[in-house]
Amino acid sequence: MDNVKKNQIQIHQNFGKMSDLQRNYGLRIISGHLGMRSTVDGYHKSPLRKFEYYSLSYLISGKAKFWTEETGEISFEAPAFIVMPPNVLNCYGGDMGTAFHEDAICFEGIIADNLLKSGVLKTGVFPTEIARKMPYIVDLFKQPSEHSQLNACMELQKLIFEVYNERLTQKFHNNPIEKIIDKIALNPDKWFQVSELASSAGMSLSSFRRNFQKHTGVLPKHYIENLKLRQAANDLIVSNKTIAAIAAIYGYLDPYHFSRRFKAVIGTSPEKYRQELQK
Repeated sequence: MDNVKKNQIQIHQNFGKMSDLQRNYGLRIISGHLGMRSTVDGYHKSPLRKFEYYSLSYLISGKAKFWTEETGEISFEAPAFIVMPPNVLNCYGGDMGTAFHEDAICFEGIIADNLLKSGVLKTGVFPTEIARKMPYIVDLFKQPSEHSQLNACMELQKLIFEVYNERLTQKFHNNPIEKIIDKIALNPDKWFQVSELASSAGMSLSSFRRNFQKHTGVLPKHYIENLKLRQAANDLIVSNKTIAAIAAIYGYLDPYHFSRRFKAVIGTSPEKYRQELQK
């Protein structure tokens, strides 16, 4: 951190209180602001700060810099979301000779606390392709009825999950294991050798097995067969193909072997599975 005023810490205090409805629901929007403009190079002039609430900002235009002890300094540009939980020392402002415009919503509640604990909310900066959606939430928030307040909270939750899912998509897109998973899914009839997949991922066999299990929860061989059989189970319901034909689609040349493995993984025979779920 360069010349940030380390001896000055601003505390941004919570204000207002939850209504009974908001408390029972578990979430309250404290404030919402649209199109706010920062000062030019505000990052280098700003003191450190802490919020007593959660803050979700959407950078509409411009360039900025962000810092926490957890993330270090991050330089970024619009569009991006900035997520800040309570009581995290931070600094954030315009950078590289620019100002920026942003939307921001501040909120609190047990739902937000649980989203943080589960990893859905995470401190940091997240580039995005999500369209600008905060104006709709802020418009609901500014209407005084409890119905509108509750709907604003529900829409905020939807947005938080959109940010989370996009974050996962970006993470997976750069993950070699996810590329292998795509390769498996695109070749349902093929029985891949684990060594072949490890080579495609640029890993040793042991490293690939370890990373694949960490990413999916199962070893590669089990993942491949489980995927085949669960897709076959869907085909049994939605198509009139024979069991032998479905088995062949997923690389089982012996339909009797397919039936045995189907029962071992799914818990019943293909015939009974089809009879029960096509009723």
